[in-house]
This record gives sequence, structure tokens and C-alpha cells, in this order.
Amino acid sequence: TRKRFELGDLPEVDYMRAAAEHARYQTTLEETIRDLNALRARLAHLCGMEADVLPECAGTVSPTPDTLPEETVLEDSLLNSPRHQARLLRETQASGEADAVRRSAVPEPSLRVGLRRDTREGSNAVDVGLSVGLPLFDRNQGALSAARARTQRIRAENEAAHREEVRQAIALLHETRRALATADHLSGQVLPKQEASREALEQALHLGGTTLFEVLAEYRGISETKRALLESEAQARFALIELKALL
Repeated sequence: TRKRFELGDLPEVDYMRAAAEHARYQTTLEETIRDLNALRARLAHLCGMEADVLPECAGTVSPTPDTLPEETVLEDSLLNSPRHQARLLRETQASGEADAVRRSAVPEPSLRVGLRRDTREGSNAVDVGLSVGLPLFDRNQGALSAARARTQRIRAENEAAHREEVRQAIALLHETRRALATADHLSGQVLPKQEASREALEQALHLGGTTLFEVLAEYRGISETKRALLESEAQARFALIELKALL
């Protein structure tokens, strides 16, 4: 734009707009470099390494649809999770305590043995008696009711917690799938069209059929699409991390 302005082929206002756009991009680039260096320094501090010798990772960290579990597997996985097993153990302990209270409420039989002697007839007899108290009145029934109520409450809480975990797991799975579908749409359909449009605009710019600002606008659109792609991949990655932590 500077050369075209000096040759008189471009108005000064277009040259000034291009210069301002270049300055804005340059400022953004410097801020991004500072953020990158700060993140590298923080990562190096956490790893106990120098910032300039951090290892580089090849490949991608974004999840793929084939690595996601099926909804039918989620409930079984949650049933076998240590968190749910701990809840079941608490329920079993409460049920055992209720059984102990119930056993203590059963009347205990008493056995009595006596010797009966008849002096007139000169005979002796042994009397044996077995007595069982009838629980006509409250015999620890209040404690038994409380123990049973506690067992039922714990069982209901466990079932509610399991249902909530299943709901959260399915929601996270759907969130991951939606984010991956968005990322696939952006990378497979939107970006190729934008790149083709950018190439066509650049060719038209050399031929004088378009303006530089239209090309810059297309570059800006590509940058926004790439940013949205990264955000979708990050959203899918974080949702999958939460899902695995839940399982």
C-alpha cells in the first residue's frame, strides 16, 4: 500500500487505514508473544526446567469421537466407581446396624428348673419351665424404627446421587460430542472455503480487482475461525477430562 500510495495508485486514506491495521496486528503479536513466554516460564518453573529446554510435544491432544464411551457404558462404570462403592458400603453398614437393633428387640426366652418334693407320698418331681416375654409394649421398637429409617434414607440418597452422576456424565458426553462436531465442521468445511476465498481475493488484488481491506477482512475471518476451532477443541477436551474424573 505504501508503494501504491507513492505511485499515486492508492488514496492516502487507504494507506493510512492499512498502516493502522498493521500497527494493530503488530501490537497483538507482541502481546501474544509476551503471554506465550510467560506461560513457558510458568511451565518450566512447575517442571523444574529451564524455559528454553522445554520438550516439544508432537501430535494432537484433542479427543476424537472414537475415544468417547457409549452412554450404555456410563451407568455400569459409575456403579463400579470407588465413590459409589463407598456409598454402598455405608448403606450396608446402616442395614447391619438395623439388623442388630432388630435382633436386640426380640424377647429372650428364660428357662427355669425346679425340684418339687411331695413329703406325703414321698415322691420327687423335677419341674422345667420355659417362658417367653410378649412384646406387648415398646421393646426397643423406637430404636428399630429409627435404624430402619436411617437405612432407607441412606439408600434413597445413594440412588439420587447415582442418578445425578449419570445425568452429569451424559451431559458431559453430549457436550464433548457437540464440541467435536463443531470443530469438525470448522476444520472440514468452513476453513477450506475461507482459504479458497482468500487465495481468490489475493489473486484479484494483484490484478486490481479488489482492495487490500477485503483481503485483510478475509484473513481476519480465518483467524476468528481458527480461534473458534481451538475453543471447540479445548471445550471438548475439558468436558472429557471432567467425564473421566467422574467415572
